[in-house]
Amino acid sequence: MDQRFIDSCVDEEISLGDFVLTGGEIAAMAVADAVSRLVPGVLADPSCFENESHWDGLLEYPQYSRPEVWHGMSVPEELLTGDHAAVERWRRKRSLARTRERRPDLFGKLDLSSKEDQKLLAELDREQSRPLLPDEIVCRPAAEADIPAMEAIAEEAREYLRAHGVDQWQDNDPPYPSGAHFLADMARGECFVLDCGGEVGAFFTLAAGEDPSYAAITDGKWASDEPYVTLHRCAVASRWRGSGLSNRMVKECERLALERGVCWLRADTHKKNKAMQGLLRRRGLQYRGNVLVSVPEGHDPRRVAYEKRIRKQR
Repeated sequence: MDQRFIDSCVDEEISLGDFVLTGGEIAAMAVADAVSRLVPGVLADPSCFENESHWDGLLEYPQYSRPEVWHGMSVPEELLTGDHAAVERWRRKRSLARTRERRPDLFGKLDLSSKEDQKLLAELDREQSRPLLPDEIVCRPAAEADIPAMEAIAEEAREYLRAHGVDQWQDNDPPYPSGAHFLADMARGECFVLDCGGEVGAFFTLAAGEDPSYAAITDGKWASDEPYVTLHRCAVASRWRGSGLSNRMVKECERLALERGVCWLRADTHKKNKAMQGLLRRRGLQYRGNVLVSVPEGHDPRRVAYEKRIRKQR
């Protein structure tokens, strides 16, 4: 375009980005569309554009639709809970992450002084520092050859619980859980491992049938008398803590339960085991009350109990 025309007639220039087109038509269409969609009545509702990129200084969060699983990839679980507050929190967090990564210039202009934004940013920082899981994680029945690795993970878990003042899995002779417990669980077809690139990253027992300890629940009640499975004797290797492998473990429990035709999952843990309680709550298990379990003399037998109705993916 002749510079003399620009100098005399143009009061504002707009750049669409760092690229060159063969003509101005496409650029003009892009500007016309970007502007006209903000005219009242062009879109069905103002909410159609108020949550999009740049409206409040953030890039838009990722979008998902049905089906819930496509080519082996799932919609984030937070979007499937039906909890509107949780969905909005997820969207805000992902918008912050995307803006910080892709447009630091925009991110630097944001007012992120609120407590909620500070919490979200702290979570993002922790997630970035987590160990990365291998691409292939396989949930499979445990084998006798896995026992040494499982016992090593159990010992790491005992040390972790001891360091955090949790009177669980402590002072048992032989140690609990150990090879004998794993072998008994394997014989019942209830012992599983998560294989992370050829090494055992976690183990768990998914027990079928009635758990005698759960019959005398106090300070609450179970939501259903339908058949259930129980998550017992589970731990994640220390190298994978914070990686999301524990979340995957509970998710596999839910899958295995549904394969058995059972739609209720129960679990219990020590009242001071905040890490396990947090995991169960994140997976949607709800506190139901307190139960007593068998432990060595001198140890606290009280456990907090959780339960969840598992729903099939659409």
